[in-house]
Amino acid sequence: FAIIGKKSIRFESNHGECGFESNWSDCENDRERTELYYKTKSPKKEIWYRFYIYLPKDYNSVAPAKMSLIQFSIEDPFAVLVMFNQTHAGLTFNRHFAVHGDPNENAYIVLKPNEKLFGSWTEIIFNTNWHPDPKKGFMKVWIDGKLKVDFKGQANSKEGKRLNLRYGLYSSFMSYYKETVNTKKMPQRIAFYDGMKSEKNCKKLLDRNTCENLVSQNIEEYK
Repeated sequence: FAIIGKKSIRFESNHGECGFESNWSDCENDRERTELYYKTKSPKKEIWYRFYIYLPKDYNSVAPAKMSLIQFSIEDPFAVLVMFNQTHAGLTFNRHFAVHGDPNENAYIVLKPNEKLFGSWTEIIFNTNWHPDPKKGFMKVWIDGKLKVDFKGQANSKEGKRLNLRYGLYSSFMSYYKETVNTKKMPQRIAFYDGMKSEKNCKKLLDRNTCENLVSQNIEEYK
């Protein structure tokens, strides 16, 4: 089962599957996760990312608990920069409040509604330079070839720290879900990922015609 080649990566998260490290415990902080973790290259240079994500038609949404599918963070101290989440509204993009200092921080931009998200592959193209300077930083997101986010401003902490990338199923504030549906047990969550890749420019990641189409687009309205 895949969209590129013959295999994808299958993530499965079940009730009680919480991880821990030397100074942190998901189990004690209302969280569960199954993720892959990468330390990324130094920021301030443009980079293009591609992900394909598939949530099954019968995917068990845990909203209003938080479900992160992709997150970019910094460490020392830890802070989230960007999250791609699954919510009641669908697939959303979130610039995290812990780092940025503008009135639009922590807003959730709807990228794809759940009725179109569940049961089909979704292509995510994410372009940024992770720059700490509000005059130089930017972030752009295309979903299935359509521009959904076009942000200009601070794209990293003021110190411009190194980044890490995590993707998979990361549930947090699970008590919100348990209280809403009156249960003590989290449902099984399954997702598939394929085609994960990053390049220094669009033409190395995709083909010339696709890149020209992507960069020619504008956004008229955000949801």
